Amino acid sequence: SISEGSCVGDETCLVLAIEGGAVGNITGGSCVGLASCKKMGGIGGTVDSISEGSCVGDETCLVLAIEGGAVGNITGGSCVGLASCKKMGGIGGTVDSISEGSC
Repeated sequence: SISEGSCVGDETCLVLAIEGGAVGNITGGSCVGLASCKKMGGIGGTVDSISEGSCVGDETCLVLAIEGGAVGNITGGSCVGLASCKKMGGIGGTVDSISEGSC
């Protein structure tokens, strides 16, 4: 898991947990910045959840969980910014749910 404001800056969590990789919950305002969570959980990778204002910034969750990847719930104002949720879950990927002012 990544928590408590960790990994702050542009592209900090870019391509995290791809190609069969996995990461737990991303919480507490972590992975914040331009394209900070882009491509995360793609190509068969998994991310348990994104919450509490994490992955915030332009293009942060762009192509998240693409190509067979999976991301759990996105809640609490996460994945917010210009084009931040574009193409999320594409090409056989999945996102469980998006709520609470996210995307």
